[in-house]
Amino acid sequence: MTQDAKLDILMDHRVGTRDFKIFGHFLEHFHRQIYGGVYDPQSPLADEHGFRTDVLDALRKIKTPVIRWPGGCFVSAYPWKKGVGQQRIPYYDKAWRVEEPNTFGTDEFITLCREVGAEPYICTNAGTGTPEEMADWVEYCNLTIGEWASLRKENGQNEPFAVKYWSIGNENWGLHEMGAKTADEWARYALEAGKMMKRVDPSIELSVASIPDLDWNVKVLREAGELLDWISIHGYWSRPSEVGEFQRDYNAIIARAFEPEARIEKTEHILGALGFLGKVRIAFDEWNLRNWCHPGFLT
Repeated sequence: MTQDAKLDILMDHRVGTRDFKIFGHFLEHFHRQIYGGVYDPQSPLADEHGFRTDVLDALRKIKTPVIRWPGGCFVSAYPWKKGVGQQRIPYYDKAWRVEEPNTFGTDEFITLCREVGAEPYICTNAGTGTPEEMADWVEYCNLTIGEWASLRKENGQNEPFAVKYWSIGNENWGLHEMGAKTADEWARYALEAGKMMKRVDPSIELSVASIPDLDWNVKVLREAGELLDWISIHGYWSRPSEVGEFQRDYNAIIARAFEPEARIEKTEHILGALGFLGKVRIAFDEWNLRNWCHPGFLT
């Protein structure tokens, strides 16, 4: 004897909501991500801006919501002012120990975001850079008056870029980073950088490089928390073996898929303990279950 099965579908039942920005991307001057990747003017597939049309098509198809640039570790010694205008001089990249051609800069990044319909998210140089240079970058992108806004106009971009998302630094808590700082140093630096950037454009949403650590965040959030909208945390899980090879087994890597959640939950608890839950959000803006690999450079 068989019975008909019954399935109730509750069309209006909502378990929760998710911010579509969780599907965002990260673009760094690292190996072939930019040069020879998304940006390759010599390629037969390049458009009039030098972008690979096949890459643009792929980014459009997956509806990329936001792109973070230019770092990564690269940004902590990046002189953004040398990456705009007609005179681009190659220089030595201290992060990845290669020559940076410097032909892809702020204007090119904004054009890329517009081409694929993504929000630009600029990560600033808090290593060798200064709060004033960060504020100048905001001016270049978002203002209609001032020295740097005038330079943008001279570079052929009359209208402001209206960049909403900005980050103070990248992993400056770590000794691997150019301009690494202690928690006390970082808290004061974040305060001054945030203050100057929001003096230029109060409407921007500001993130700060952080880690899921109570002591670090106690100092940073108590000092600069009122200026912040996000804190940025990162995570990589597959490290090189003793012979310099990364974990390749698919099942072993996928088995770690829930590990990012632990860092998010810990950070959430820290925000709650310090009174910032709901005021400051978490940007898990750099992560991978498998670690990265730059040719000739392993960590």
